[in-house]
Amino acid sequence: DRAYTIDEIQKMLSVCSRTRERVVIHLLESTGMRVGAIPTIKIGDLSPKSTKQGGKIYRIEVYSSSAECYYSYCNPETAKVIDEHLKERTDDGEVLRSDSPLIREVYSSLTVKRPRPVSYPHIRYIVSRIVKLSGVRDTFQFTGEVKCARGFRKFYKTQSENSGMKPINVELT
Repeated sequence: DRAYTIDEIQKMLSVCSRTRERVVIHLLESTGMRVGAIPTIKIGDLSPKSTKQGGKIYRIEVYSSSAECYYSYCNPETAKVIDEHLKERTDDGEVLRSDSPLIREVYSSLTVKRPRPVSYPHIRYIVSRIVKLSGVRDTFQFTGEVKCARGFRKFYKTQSENSGMKPINVELT
C-alpha cells in the first residue's frame, strides 16, 4: 500500500461539509496520529505555540491519560481549522472547558451543553465517507492501494522524512 498524495488530500478537504470533518482530515495528515487517538483528545491537550514566522500551531498531547502519551505538533493550517471549529461550537452555545472533547458527537440545541466525544467507529466512518465522496478511491488502480486511514499516517511519515526529520523521531509519533 502507499500514502495519499497532496492532490488526493486536497480533494478530500474540498468535499468536507463541516469544520469537524476538516479538523479530522487535517489532524491525520499533519500530525501522523492514529485514528483511534482522535476521540481521546480534549481541548486541554492543545497548547498554542507561535512559529518563527508569527503563525500559530498547537502542541497536541496524544493519549494524555495513558502511559503511551506523546506530543505531536500540527501545522498552521490545521491550527486555523481547529480554531474555526472551536469558535463554531462556542457560537452554538457550548461552553468549552479543558476536559471538553476536541471532536464531539453531532449535537442539537438540546445536547449542546453536554459534549460527548465522538466514537472511534464514527471517526472511521467520517474518514471513509470523505474518501468516497472525494472520488479519490475511484482513482486507485487496485483495491487496497491506499488503506483508508493508514494512508494519512504514511503521508505524514513520508513528508517528515523528506523534510530531513530523522526516521527515529518520525517513529515516535
